[in-house]
Amino acid sequence: HQRDEIVDRVRSAITSNDLAALAAITVSVSEATEALTQAMTEMALSAARQYVREAAEQGVRVDPVASDSATFAALAGVTTALLAEGLTNSAGREALRRWSPTTTGDDVSQAVKEHLESLSDTFVRDQLGASLSSAQMTGRMNTMLSGPSAALYASEMLDKRTCSPCARIDGKWIGNTDDPDIAAKLEAVYPNGNYRDCEGGVRCRGQVVAIHRPQTV
Repeated sequence: HQRDEIVDRVRSAITSNDLAALAAITVSVSEATEALTQAMTEMALSAARQYVREAAEQGVRVDPVASDSATFAALAGVTTALLAEGLTNSAGREALRRWSPTTTGDDVSQAVKEHLESLSDTFVRDQLGASLSSAQMTGRMNTMLSGPSAALYASEMLDKRTCSPCARIDGKWIGNTDDPDIAAKLEAVYPNGNYRDCEGGVRCRGQVVAIHRPQTV
């Protein structure tokens, strides 16, 4: 839908001989924001339930905690707006490259359409994946902090793709869930679902795990 909107705006700009309009192309993000918000909300709840199962395996009962979807909506709005801006900028640059005094709006818009369809989706997938990772961490943390005291540790996947900073923090104790400043400690290390020093940036696969003492009767 966004590509179609952009192509239409490029055609209009070229047809009206308004090159400046190529630098001011905008596209609707409301549908994308709504979809991402829903996905983040569902991911957070799924992660909360997964943590409940992890706690149960340690002999501890914890109830899943729902996360604030309003926060997810705000994050999704920024993410989709930035992604859309990248798409419109790419379209504007390609339109300008294809333009000449004799080209038509149909010529340039078709070239832009083909260009947009040829773009790799790796960057978009990384950014959307990071949003889901953030929601996953939020769902886990909200549920962890609501239950009995547990020790929190950094957990990184150790394989040939693991960067040095992540390897160094793997297994390190972050704090306990009943520490008065535990939220600040977590945000300092995993500010938005990823380890802050990961060389992979938004592709970080790190997590926080909780170790409980089994409950006794």
